[in-house]
Amino acid sequence: MTVSFEDFCQTVVNDSERARTVFDNCDIRYTDAFVGLTTMGKNMTENHLEIVFSSNLDSRHVNMVNTCEFMVHPGYPSNHGTGGCGQGPDEFSISTERQYELNRLTSKEIKHFYDKRNMQLISMENI
Repeated sequence: MTVSFEDFCQTVVNDSERARTVFDNCDIRYTDAFVGLTTMGKNMTENHLEIVFSSNLDSRHVNMVNTCEFMVHPGYPSNHGTGGCGQGPDEFSISTERQYELNRLTSKEIKHFYDKRNMQLISMENI
């Protein structure tokens, strides 16, 4: 059974909403917002990041977000048959899109992107 990307994303969102109650009951900290499902690989463009972060961090919103987790998977592509998590490399771990993310996340442009929006990178330990 093939699950569409949209269905996959919706499942992740639904699971995370249910997890908030558990996290609250166990005093587990989490961010106010989460982005990253639609910014993987080649979708990590400045224009797309602007749209995604603006919808979560826009100060004109009544419930202004103070913290936002940005999920990324930077790295080097695994070789076929080696690497990956658990049962070997999956399709994303062997793709060049991981290298693309690594290059984007270590670029001067991304630092400028954060600075221009007064965004700070912090550890989860600091939320």
